[in-house]
Amino acid sequence: MRHASGNGESEHVRKERLTTPADVQYRILQAVDGLAYGSVEIVVHDSRVVQIERREKVRLERSAEAATDEAPARDDDSARRRSKRM
Repeated sequence: MRHASGNGESEHVRKERLTTPADVQYRILQAVDGLAYGSVEIVVHDSRVVQIERREKVRLERSAEAATDEAPARDDDSARRRSKRM
């Protein structure tokens, strides 16, 4: 089953029948396992867990060397304009 999220993207929604509290605990632990950055949201209705959402954030780091290699070259006119504003 697919359902559209608010941002126009589709995300997969899987329905499972979890019959015991141990099943629910296991699924929550699975959602947390291996999660470096992000969150796990547990939705409860009428004292029952009805939904578990896992949101994973991926942190991308640029090396200092790559940042200076990709820095745009400044021409003399733009450097002068910046110094006049200060």
